[in-house]
Amino acid sequence: MARSLLDKLRALEQSVRGVTGDPVATDDNPSMSGDHCKTSACTPRDEELLEAGFRQVATDAGHCWCRTTSFDVFTKHGERPFLDVFDLDLAPVAKLAKAPIAIANLRFYDTETNGLGLGSGTLPFLHSVGYFIDDEFCVDQYFVDDYGAEGAVLAAMEAGPLGDTETVVVTFNGKSFDWPLLQNRRVLHQMPRIERTQLDLLHPSRRLWKDVLGRVSLAEVERLLGVTRMDDLPGREAPARYFEFVGGAPFSVMEDVFRHNLHDVCSLVGVLIAIAEALSGHAVYMATRPNLAIATWFDAWHDWEAAANAYRRAVVADDADWRAFWLFSLFLKRRGLWDEAVRLWWEMAESYPQQPEPLVELAKYYEHRAIELHAAKQATSLALERVQRASRAEAALLHRLERIKRKLATMTRVDLA
Repeated sequence: MARSLLDKLRALEQSVRGVTGDPVATDDNPSMSGDHCKTSACTPRDEELLEAGFRQVATDAGHCWCRTTSFDVFTKHGERPFLDVFDLDLAPVAKLAKAPIAIANLRFYDTETNGLGLGSGTLPFLHSVGYFIDDEFCVDQYFVDDYGAEGAVLAAMEAGPLGDTETVVVTFNGKSFDWPLLQNRRVLHQMPRIERTQLDLLHPSRRLWKDVLGRVSLAEVERLLGVTRMDDLPGREAPARYFEFVGGAPFSVMEDVFRHNLHDVCSLVGVLIAIAEALSGHAVYMATRPNLAIATWFDAWHDWEAAANAYRRAVVADDADWRAFWLFSLFLKRRGLWDEAVRLWWEMAESYPQQPEPLVELAKYYEHRAIELHAAKQATSLALERVQRASRAEAALLHRLERIKRKLATMTRVDLA
């Protein structure tokens, strides 16, 4: 049975405008509150949630409900135990997050909502936060059991798992959706924004596995990592289940939603492990694109040795393509590794007979660095055969060719003198 209308109005008034009567006592550790009602009397709905394993969390904005699920770190999710996270080299991942990272500060965050927008009509009715403590991986699931309880949920998370300013929030598309939505809801309840370091795993997942997966969703990445869901509720059905619940249906209609969401949070750990191992070199990829993604990351971070190694793995892969060779050649040029760059440009000129770019780079090298003008003239002439007539590229090459010819003529006159 749902709360009475009077209870809902009182809770809404407290969560949005502040408590109008005596303040509600705040537990020193809201995430660890006892499994009993904090109010003077339990409603049938309260009793139902207690029976389902929830505990009541008291805040200055009222009370809310939270259920914690704990896993021993030896528990496997897919093919990997949670324990593997402790063996990771997190230094490259910290570069992705642009902040220091420690296992104890990681918070794996996911929500379930009644819609897909970021406007005031979209309510995240379930907030789940996973974290490692001692020898367990724990997931706190904060439930907005009716609309008036949202303020208490937001306050409880700030006082609990999201309270540390050193927290790193790990999400999958959360930087664009879950986290902005959380901030919008806090603004709606006249609460200050929570500024925390973000580590969104969607973007590195796309760079590593887009060519393999096509559509990079959490479900697709799970399959790549050997995670299989049995009897999983599709996420699109979660809003309908929630509307049933707030309409008076028993909590049992929500169990599949909670299980789906719990699975999402656990999968975030697996995705983090895979990305961290890719960046540390512990995972070996035979395809070009993952190695190219790793190379461009290290290139941007000025870790030249790691970048060079990843570029070389990319160009020797069976599916190596023009882009891999081209980016590697530009890397070699920037690093001043001219002998290797020149060899690669000649190989590319032969392997890609329609592309003028490697010949243009060779012309530049021979004219300005090696000062081998005949070789520069040859490379420029070959490049001209590969560009469209009356194009800007042709005009630029003709200009280069004329300049080289003038230099050659000057050298000839000097030799004759």
